[in-house]
Amino acid sequence: MATGRTGLSLGIPIRRVLAEEIITGILVGLTLGVLFLPFTIFRWGRVDVAVAVSIALLGWELLVPAGSKFVFQMHYTAAGTAQPDRSCLGVVFADPKSIKHRVNGGVCGSVSFAIPPGDPDYVMTAEKKMRRDTLLVGFMPHLHVRGTAFRYEAAYPDGRREVLLDVPKYDFNWQLWYRPEQPLLMPKGSRLICTAHYDNSADNVYNPDPTATVRFGEQTWDEMMFGWYVWIDPNEDLSNPQEDEERVAEIP
Repeated sequence: MATGRTGLSLGIPIRRVLAEEIITGILVGLTLGVLFLPFTIFRWGRVDVAVAVSIALLGWELLVPAGSKFVFQMHYTAAGTAQPDRSCLGVVFADPKSIKHRVNGGVCGSVSFAIPPGDPDYVMTAEKKMRRDTLLVGFMPHLHVRGTAFRYEAAYPDGRREVLLDVPKYDFNWQLWYRPEQPLLMPKGSRLICTAHYDNSADNVYNPDPTATVRFGEQTWDEMMFGWYVWIDPNEDLSNPQEDEERVAEIP
């Protein structure tokens, strides 16, 4: 648990998964605070980022391995009086026999930056190289109150470059998941490039302190630069486990 001068961040284990389960949808209800999505699935030896979005797509589901825990990370800002919290988690299960693809979560971002005081348009970029053919099926940019714009681009192995999602007027109060009309193929070796813009000047009415050098942090007066995305492996076929295991074994 991390605390700040007027804020609180909690990571709460909600439920331990005793057997491998397939999830087709996740419903989250909050009466206090903001739930930062994606949430996290912890399992022995690793931490996976999972996507708490509507993933009820034909044959695409989220695999929750045995031994996992669902964890909420909720960020609170004090309002001066005690308040109740009635957070909840709802899960919809799928028939494993109907599943062909796993839904996975990823992030392209940075935690190492320093936004200068008064800078009206500080630009930050991050890259993520795809180690296998990847179908992108969702995006969620995440900045704090100095963030003004966010863009996802693809740089393909053949030299082409394409804008995948452009959010020219980012608003901290409206953090949305974006899903393309059709999945976007990123061939192996492609690079996902995320570009974020920040306004740390006095002209930004949401800026808590334009005289501060702003670095990464969980509190709203700090900043973040995360380009979350949802992806599936187009070559995966869970309906044929033996063939899929052989395919995965060949991936370097």
